[in-house]
Amino acid sequence: MKLSTEHKLFSSNSDKKLIIVTSNKNKSKERKIKKIKSKGAEVIFVREDRGKLNLKNILKELAKINITSVLVEGGKAIFSSFVKENLFDDLLVFISPKILGNGIPAVSDLGIKSISKSLKVKFVNAEMIGDDVLAELTK
Repeated sequence: MKLSTEHKLFSSNSDKKLIIVTSNKNKSKERKIKKIKSKGAEVIFVREDRGKLNLKNILKELAKINITSVLVEGGKAIFSSFVKENLFDDLLVFISPKILGNGIPAVSDLGIKSISKSLKVKFVNAEMIGDDVLAELTK
């Protein structure tokens, strides 16, 4: 567990609603966990699969403390993981009018090899935000 308790994340936790999710293997780091809890954060331990936190296990643990809605903001790896495991209800996708050539992929390989097997989503809404388009998609 490499998270520093000196991070701004802890100093701005005045409402004491910060939740840190980490691997079960970190349960043995009692001193670090105690220090994190002393900063007003809750620590949730979940299992790992192939070196990554198990997303379904995270969501189940969050549900146990009555968290039923999660905003996932991240890069292509976390985005793709939630999509691949079908752990989403809605997707909010920003589209920018900039052309990079090959660019930066928004989604990792989902293992889908044909259009007929593609993930089907529906447009709920689209709106301009500055020069960008925010597309709201749902299953």
